[in-house]
Amino acid sequence: MGSHQPRRRQEPVPSTEGAAPDSGERFTPDRGVTAQIQEVAAARTAGWRLCVELFSPPTPDFADRLRSGDLLADLRAAVAWLGPEAERFLPVEMVLDTIVRRSRRRTHGEDLDQFTDAYRTLWPEGVVWLPRFEWMVEVCDEEADAWRRGDHEAAKVLRVGQQEYLEKELVPDFPTWAGGVDVSTTVMLYRIAARFVVTHLSFETGRDFERAIFGSSSPLGW
Repeated sequence: MGSHQPRRRQEPVPSTEGAAPDSGERFTPDRGVTAQIQEVAAARTAGWRLCVELFSPPTPDFADRLRSGDLLADLRAAVAWLGPEAERFLPVEMVLDTIVRRSRRRTHGEDLDQFTDAYRTLWPEGVVWLPRFEWMVEVCDEEADAWRRGDHEAAKVLRVGQQEYLEKELVPDFPTWAGGVDVSTTVMLYRIAARFVVTHLSFETGRDFERAIFGSSSPLGW
């Protein structure tokens, strides 16, 4: 993988052409650019939805999605908007692909039992970050909907609110917590779940949590 520092991906910027400077006039983004921004917001929603799914208590449906490759496909779709920088998620994709291939030698029940036992051992009281991930799903989806219906000002306010929320609720403590998960279990699903959220958060905020927490270590040693 590349060694460049993760940064927030540059999103399409609504054009301000045609409005007088300092006139107080609200700019109307180009329709094509607005559609692109809406698609990015929808992809970001999907990314946070995966964070929720990965850290929720395992269910039979979750095991099905892992074993069938549906979850892997959803992850790839959620990060595709990043272009070449999506390679930062390659270790996560490789482990999920290994789970798919391993499922040919294991029963659904064996996988579900392993994930459930690991989850209960790691988080007997549940994962405290879930409500925060769920909040991000909700507001990113609201932003996407605002862009879709042409309410540009509401969309911008929602975007700013997301950044403020992340800086307050996830940035201070989540990366260190994720680093603890990485060293406290041998179950690869939850090691790469932690890394997925850290990498996702790195792109959301433009800050290099991935390198700061994990360095150059690889999660691929089984």
